[in-house]
This record gives sequence, C-alpha cells and structure tokens, in this order.
Amino acid sequence: KTVVSMEPAAHTVTLEDGSVLTYDKCIYALGANCFVPPIPGREKKGVLTLRTTEDFHRLRRLCMVSKHAVLIGGGIIGMEMAWELHQMGISCTVLEAAPRLMPRQLDAQSSQRLLEKITEIGIPCHAGVQITGLTGEEAVTGVSVADGRWFPADIVIMSTGVRPVIAPAKAAGLTCDRAVVTNDMLVTSDPDILAAGDCVQCSIPNPGLWKYAKVSGRIAGH
Repeated sequence: KTVVSMEPAAHTVTLEDGSVLTYDKCIYALGANCFVPPIPGREKKGVLTLRTTEDFHRLRRLCMVSKHAVLIGGGIIGMEMAWELHQMGISCTVLEAAPRLMPRQLDAQSSQRLLEKITEIGIPCHAGVQITGLTGEEAVTGVSVADGRWFPADIVIMSTGVRPVIAPAKAAGLTCDRAVVTNDMLVTSDPDILAAGDCVQCSIPNPGLWKYAKVSGRIAGH
C-alpha cells in the first residue's frame, strides 16, 4: 500500500485506504529513483533505466531482438550492463559525460586501466561527451553527441545517477537536503524516525550501493 502521510507528532502513518498505523519508532526507507537528464528523445521506445524488476523485464525482452546498445553513463551500473549485454552478443558502446570512467569510484590510474581492459574486449568507451539527442521515430535508433558523432542503438540504458525519495519526509517536517538528513546512527531530525538505504544523508558518504543499504538497514533496525 502507498503511504499518503506521516504525522510525527501523533506517531501515525496513514495509508491510501485510510487505515492508520501507529508507531513508537519508524524507519524511513523509500530509497531513490533514477535521474533521467532532459535529453531530447528520452521518451522513445527502447530507452530505459535499470532500477526496478519492471525495468529488468523490459530490458530482457529488448535483448531478444536487439543488436546495438548504448549505455549513457560510465559508472557502476553502466559498466556492469555493458559487460552483461556484451556477453549476450549485443554490440555495446559506453558514453560518459565526465572526463573518465567511474570518476566517483576510481582514481585516474585505475580508471585508465579499466578503459584499456574494457576496450580490449570490444566495448568502446567515450568519455567527456555531451549527448545532444536520441534519434528515431517511435523507437530509438541511435544517440547523437555534440561533436557530430552518432552511435546506433536499439537499446539505450540511462545510468545517470539517482535522486533520493524525500517528498514524504519533507512533508512530515523532517530535515532534508539532497536526501533525508540523519546523524551517524541514522536518526533523523525527529528522534523517533530513522532512515536507511539510498535516501540517507549523513557524514558517512552514501555510494548508493547494496552493501550500504544492507548495513544501514541493520543499524537502523538495531
């Protein structure tokens, strides 16, 4: 069910069917949604993000009939998906806006080493590119970049970051910045509400990875 409101003063949560739950402690763990930049053509068939099981099943169906894929974003998800699709026999190209691959996770030397290895196995990667649009009528046919190049694509996977889900927390009066602000024990600005997972912002950097979500869930639960 969908939560429609939280009332911290009353220690209640109201659901879409009107039922009300009471709590002594509440854990806010609504995660994050994929951020999709305003690239012209992003609404075309064959363009997707990878966040939910529905996304996975869409991609699985597309892989059965596709020959070319472009991964927009050379971070963890982009690189993992490029490798998986390459293993399936789909020609893949990675396009990254930053000057190098995985800039949040790797230093310059490691990033260069990754580029060399991934290029050796037949996955071309282009860093420092600006996407200008996705071509095609109803379905995507390719990706255009600012320097005039065009890359064919039956599948375009957007791996361009996430945005934590904070609207319900803000509506409940919790302190929020980019995500829900907590202390290092994951307690929010309300002492009876904690947060866990991708929606957390504290002094410990949140990489948006499963291990962080798992550990933060255990800490909040404890």
